[in-house]
Amino acid sequence: MDERRRGRELAADLRPSAGNLLRRGGAPRMISVFVPSQLTAYTGGVTRVQAQGGTVGAVLDDLDRAYPGLKFRVIDEQDRVRRHMRLFVGQEETRDVRRSIAPGEELLIFGALSGG
Repeated sequence: MDERRRGRELAADLRPSAGNLLRRGGAPRMISVFVPSQLTAYTGGVTRVQAQGGTVGAVLDDLDRAYPGLKFRVIDEQDRVRRHMRLFVGQEETRDVRRSIAPGEELLIFGALSGG
């Protein structure tokens, strides 16, 4: 094998993997999410899960990838929080899926209870 060609093949092996390129040097934005009991059927009975995202909507999208159908129970077709659901980032209530959320913060999902 020609030495010049061999060098190019070796150089190709030194390129970063696609995973490293996507992270761009930062760690994933992991968010702790509290899931109410009425939605734990989607999470296999688990009430605390981890998700990634920089906004409430992105976190819900990530949850929906891991637990299909969960987001639709919280957000309607127009990307609005359903009337009977409440979302909190830390202790602050939000109804805006565009609200930013920082790594280490918690997203708490609550559902209204009804009955008689």
